[in-house]
Amino acid sequence: MRTSDLITAPVYDVTGAHCGIVIDVRTRPDRGTLVVEGVIVADRARRLLGFERRRQPRPFVLRVLMDLLHRNTGFAARDRFEVDEDGTVTLHCRREDLPHVSEI
Repeated sequence: MRTSDLITAPVYDVTGAHCGIVIDVRTRPDRGTLVVEGVIVADRARRLLGFERRRQPRPFVLRVLMDLLHRNTGFAARDRFEVDEDGTVTLHCRREDLPHVSEI
């Protein structure tokens, strides 16, 4: 699976409802290759600036702005989705059950 195959892929939940698109892919190194840990799903295309991560120190105003912009953005771990042959991402849960992007 290539990262470019996942970015902007449509995402549907277990009920078949459209959840949005993949806006980012989280990977980790494993014996010289990168392994997909999960994808970040948003209701529409937007940029991630790094400030949405909880570990990242940020001013209060920026934190409020990022939380507002990414209120419908969640993280799906690799075991919570599959990629169909046509490139569609299907979650094994409802969109509401995904942790918020700031919790990863």
